[in-house]
Amino acid sequence: MLELIDSLWLFIGALLAIVVLGIIAGFSPTLYITQIGIATTSKRARSLMVSLMMGVLAGIILLSIFFQFFQLDTLRSFIDSTINALRVSVISNLIVGTIFIIGGFWYIHKKPNRISEDHKIALKSGYSALVALGFFRTFISISGATATFLASGIISSSKEDIFTRIVLTIIFLAAVIAPFVVILITMQKHPKNIQRLMTWFKAQLHTFNYKLIIGTAAILLGSSVLILNVLKLITY
Repeated sequence: MLELIDSLWLFIGALLAIVVLGIIAGFSPTLYITQIGIATTSKRARSLMVSLMMGVLAGIILLSIFFQFFQLDTLRSFIDSTINALRVSVISNLIVGTIFIIGGFWYIHKKPNRISEDHKIALKSGYSALVALGFFRTFISISGATATFLASGIISSSKEDIFTRIVLTIIFLAAVIAPFVVILITMQKHPKNIQRLMTWFKAQLHTFNYKLIIGTAAILLGSSVLILNVLKLITY
């Protein structure tokens, strides 16, 4: 009975972490404002917004596959020697950790994006441009990469059956696009509030230094990954 309760609490904890990480992974002021801009300027808003979401999902799925592949348990399926699998995992994590640190410093100091123009540029090319915009903005996003890295670790470290991992993965992906779905629903039910939402969101971007928080988090995560994996190399 106690083991069942412990397993339930572990699952709930993993579930909550996955939801939070999913929202962080999909966090992109550029894409949110692009989504709102589409809603206010296009007659094909619904299908165009879905195209943008598909691009975001594709970027997160590709990141998840990459990070999941270099987990030690996954590498053991392809590499006979556990030591060699560990070395490959450690080396890949050292590279990822270094990228997070460099990316964090870059993100803090980079110039603001011209977010007001993104939806206008994308609309000129249609669906494929929005899929590409969603994909590349997400794939190279510091928040997307760091959150997906952590989520992949949680999912891979789950001791439950494959069904639990699939459920956690689906929930993670659902959390990624949840804000986009909220914008889409708001557009359908309360279209007059879309412009107010866009104005409010732009105002928040000027008052809330999210770049410093995300960049610092990426630097700290990258440093932790480097330290842990260097210790693994020394230990083994």
